[in-house]
Amino acid sequence: AESADKKMALSEPKQFWFTGNEAQQLSHRWRTEEQAILTGRRTVEIDDCELTARLWQGKNPLRIVVDRKLSLSLSKKIFNSNASTLVFNEIKNEDIGTLTFSKINFEQNVLPQILNELYLRQIQSVIIEGGAETLQHFLQQNLWDEARIFTSPTVLGNGISSPTITNKFSEEQTIGADTLRIYFNSHL
Repeated sequence: AESADKKMALSEPKQFWFTGNEAQQLSHRWRTEEQAILTGRRTVEIDDCELTARLWQGKNPLRIVVDRKLSLSLSKKIFNSNASTLVFNEIKNEDIGTLTFSKINFEQNVLPQILNELYLRQIQSVIIEGGAETLQHFLQQNLWDEARIFTSPTVLGNGISSPTITNKFSEEQTIGADTLRIYFNSHL
């Protein structure tokens, strides 16, 4: 989600909802349709996101968080038992109930390692709901098939800029007060 002036987060680390209820509900429906959902450590720190399908009936995706130093508190919602969670880190491999820690090498490109591990776990579809940095890594490495971007009528002025997709959108629709544009990766 982004603001009308192409910002995806406030300048200060604080949770802020751009989209209306209809867009949030649709996002939760999409979560039930995919196998996994991935975010970064900073998004979890700021938003304390649960990454479940609370607003839509259906299965929860596997939650994936990239937390290199395992600095996140286990009291964060993403670690509750409402869904399984996979944490990519550089410290340990361990299974604890619905929580799995998977060690990868952060001195090398982490995205191919993550995607390979997901492939080995037979995970074929992943929603990336990370912040600007996480999203930018996937875009720069051309590791995406489709982008769904909600644009809110809200104007932030200051804030963290949204990553840029140079492709032309394939579809546009109005969801409540928000505009949804769907892009497909033409470089595949």
